[in-house]
Amino acid sequence: SDIRWLDYPSLQSNLYQSKDFAWFQYTMNQDSRPDAFLCLNDFTALTVIQMMSKIGVRVPEDVAVTGMGNLPITHDFASNLTTLVEPIEEIGKVSAEVVAELIENPGQGPIHKMVVSNDLMIRGTT
Repeated sequence: SDIRWLDYPSLQSNLYQSKDFAWFQYTMNQDSRPDAFLCLNDFTALTVIQMMSKIGVRVPEDVAVTGMGNLPITHDFASNLTTLVEPIEEIGKVSAEVVAELIENPGQGPIHKMVVSNDLMIRGTT
């Protein structure tokens, strides 16, 4: 199947914003509705799951949902959210080193490229 991006940047963690819910209902009622949602954070993924539940779409039977961040709430949530584990400590350490370097050498802007790998925590929503 082909990959389509549903770009709706204002979809946030507020389930009760009527334009978000209307867009979501419209999208999920199409013949070619998405097979999966990859959300850029766990809170948005949990909101998507709540919206699906409200319109009778089952996760993961009808649609898979994945978040990012592995926030503690994802362990306790009823659906046991599948999520990407980001190396927060590693990112924080490198960020602190960059700040320290900027303080030591204020005239020189360091250019850093950091490539990190995420671990996929497969749980109950995929």
